[in-house]
Amino acid sequence: MAPYQYPPLENATHFRILYIDPSEDYEKQLSGSLVHADLSDEPVFDALSYYWGAPDLSRRILIDGCELAITVNLDLALKRMRRRQEYCPHLRTGPIPIWADGICVNQKNIPERNHQVRLMSQIYSNCRECLIHLGEEADGSGDMGFIEKTVCDYNRWDPRRNLAQSLTESIAGITREPLSQEDEDGWTRFRHLLSRPWFRRLWVIQEFALPQQVRMICGAWEMAGGRFFTLILTTFTRNASSPLWTVVYFAAAERPIEPVALDFLASTRMRLGRSLAPLSKDMSPRPLPLFNLLSETRAFEATDPRDHFFAFLSLATDTKDSKLVADYSKTLEEVELEFARQLVDDGYGLAMLRLVNYERESPRTYLSWIPDWTGRFPQPDGRIWRDHSHKQPDPKTVCMATSTDERTLLVQGCHIEVVKTVGMPISDDLHSLGSMEWLNEIEVMTAGFTSYPSGIDPLAEAIWRAIIADRSYDQVRPAPEAYGSIYRKYCQSSGDKEGIFFFLAILAAGSVRFCITTGGFFGLVPSFAEAGDVIITIKGDEDQAMYAVRASVTGENEDDATYTWLGHAYVHDIWKVKKYEELEWSHLRIK
Repeated sequence: MAPYQYPPLENATHFRILYIDPSEDYEKQLSGSLVHADLSDEPVFDALSYYWGAPDLSRRILIDGCELAITVNLDLALKRMRRRQEYCPHLRTGPIPIWADGICVNQKNIPERNHQVRLMSQIYSNCRECLIHLGEEADGSGDMGFIEKTVCDYNRWDPRRNLAQSLTESIAGITREPLSQEDEDGWTRFRHLLSRPWFRRLWVIQEFALPQQVRMICGAWEMAGGRFFTLILTTFTRNASSPLWTVVYFAAAERPIEPVALDFLASTRMRLGRSLAPLSKDMSPRPLPLFNLLSETRAFEATDPRDHFFAFLSLATDTKDSKLVADYSKTLEEVELEFARQLVDDGYGLAMLRLVNYERESPRTYLSWIPDWTGRFPQPDGRIWRDHSHKQPDPKTVCMATSTDERTLLVQGCHIEVVKTVGMPISDDLHSLGSMEWLNEIEVMTAGFTSYPSGIDPLAEAIWRAIIADRSYDQVRPAPEAYGSIYRKYCQSSGDKEGIFFFLAILAAGSVRFCITTGGFFGLVPSFAEAGDVIITIKGDEDQAMYAVRASVTGENEDDATYTWLGHAYVHDIWKVKKYEELEWSHLRIK
């Protein structure tokens, strides 16, 4: 049989709709027709959201009598969609109009693919309903009455009430009946459902956030997407005694669940002004900057890493006047650089640098000032300056720009210290007993000191405050005085119940090394820092944060030096000795 040939789309608002032939025979080969439509004509169609899975095109669909190769997962999803008329009496009979990217977009035609990606926001915003196919029945997913009952019990569901009202009441402390803890099998089934790949796929963010209506489908089981995700979203307003909290946060290791990803799906829909509750009014949309989208979605997965950028062009509320477009003819490095330059121009330069903190033996070989937006490199959960990492600095006070070659970041900064010695690294997964070795080394490193540059006395206070970046495990800065006694108890016995808080505070700083500077200060630097690295601060940073960089001098003139960005640093009491407002600033070239 002849392979299907895509006729070209006629104009900028044209797209294709698949009219799939209904069939009660699940095993029968898929068939249908592709029809060109114009978005300006407001055609009626549903959009399909599904997990792409393996890229092998091993299944076939007949399109207008010709064969088109598709993936296994798309084949399964469409076979389920064509049977919905059996148990959804409200659906009309005859061919079913569906938009599915794996068929309606010619994936081999790069210019068309670029163009259709730019139309996706309009396609999902204008579809009658987005049908979310989570897969076929497995792990007890066919028996989901438990979920429906839980949704009703948990939220006292009333379709006439707005979810915002429900959440407000929950946060205000209105009591509700506790969730059932009796149906352990039900919670296990729910956990398995949440761990399905669809929930981690990057493109599903806009596929769930933009449509007026969404519907979750798993085998023959269906539920309105708003009702389903209400259960997820309200997890984050409850305490750890909730069985749902246990489901989301303590899932079996072989079935990972990303709680942040689940919350982000629901909250993004709300930020765009879409309600989660059926029949309720949409809410007022809120800004959704590109920087936030890139920063908060690194846990999501994409077959093509460039999708981590292109997937958000239609969602971001601050890209309308930019020159950023989806262009799959560009390499990943070109796309990363283009988006990074735009963020610098928009005033996110410092906020972007605060995200660069790789947990690796050496910094990345590409441009060090660009964060890994794609999740390719592991990153520690902790940050020395984590509490400030998502705050956008004032672009009027923080002066940054890219150089004429557009690969170098020009930063107004100042050297404040040089690393003299570094200790062993401590990682996020270090157990409390292992941290004793780390602390013992610090005791040896500081043994020869009798005083501290800031005059802090006793010296042990400078040590313990530097070890935890002067921040408690629950992010209070400066750390309470009680942490001094907690530190001593922890050193005496790492298993001490109270001392464990100090251990947690150590881990809160992330993957770091203890360091001593040439000026005799104690501090923390990234795990791959080494002696000779420079600690800098940046002009206009209201937090007066510190960062580690590595100098590379190509000639005899130190002014020609370029720097590799390493990440966050901390030097205890530096601002009691040096005055930030009296520093001499110079242009630093970060590559």
